[in-house]
Amino acid sequence: MEVKGTSVLATKNFVGHKYGPVAQKAWLESLPGESKKIFDQAILANSWYPFRTGFVEPTRMICDRFFGSSEMGAREIGRYSSEQSLKGIYKAFARVASVNFIMDRTANIFKTYYTPGRMEVVSQDQHNLVFHILDIDESDLLFEHRICGWINGALLICNNREHEVKIARSVAKGDPLTEILVAL
Repeated sequence: MEVKGTSVLATKNFVGHKYGPVAQKAWLESLPGESKKIFDQAILANSWYPFRTGFVEPTRMICDRFFGSSEMGAREIGRYSSEQSLKGIYKAFARVASVNFIMDRTANIFKTYYTPGRMEVVSQDQHNLVFHILDIDESDLLFEHRICGWINGALLICNNREHEVKIARSVAKGDPLTEILVAL
């Protein structure tokens, strides 16, 4: 699996934004070899990077260093990423669009950030949404939690403060697909 440079940049920028340049430098220096090579070079937003070394391991290092190894760190990065993706004119639009419309768009843009794979909204009503992540050749719980965080951030931008996003089934845990449930 590969991840778009935009997501790799969001990982790096999250640390600098939330913890400052000194913490960001220390985090960068702590990355394992192949991940460090990626982050030591210019990260190109439209290039593809290896899933594990460009995305999962750097996320794990953030969770370990700043969140006591909690997967909630991955959710925070996902939420930060959605805030960065949906800023400006998109943010103004997201605030007036329906939640279901924004969640449909969230599923549609999945493939622009991750390959292979796709995300579908398989069920939606006024109170619930069900997403499936399909056709991925590898996964990790941190990846799945980052997706949950992205959904959470998009819902907050839509002014939907009362919601819960949880993983019901997980490719990382051996299920045939990842299923994310959203209670609105």
